[in-house]
Amino acid sequence: MSRKLWQGALLFWAFIPGAFALTGNEYRNLGDSERSAWVTGVADGLLTEQLISTGKQPPLARCLAQYPTDQIVAIFDKHLTQNPESWNQPAAFSFRFKFNRLCKIGQ
Repeated sequence: MSRKLWQGALLFWAFIPGAFALTGNEYRNLGDSERSAWVTGVADGLLTEQLISTGKQPPLARCLAQYPTDQIVAIFDKHLTQNPESWNQPAAFSFRFKFNRLCKIGQ
């Protein structure tokens, strides 16, 4: 991951402390750079969680490594647009659901 993305994610987290508890609606109202930083943070959190619990590189990490951040954002944006029933749910849950399905994890 590029240094610029890390810096953006850290700044975003520092200035918007509730960023990781967003609903789908709140995520949809973020600007482009804020959505990119949020996606980076959530992906890092999910990957770290799996790495700590298993001690191995998680399948989600290998899958997400195929896509640049802007493409991951676009995929997630499309998922939310096509699934308005998830707008009131935590966006991180929707993110995990979408990318576990995309990457065929647990199937």
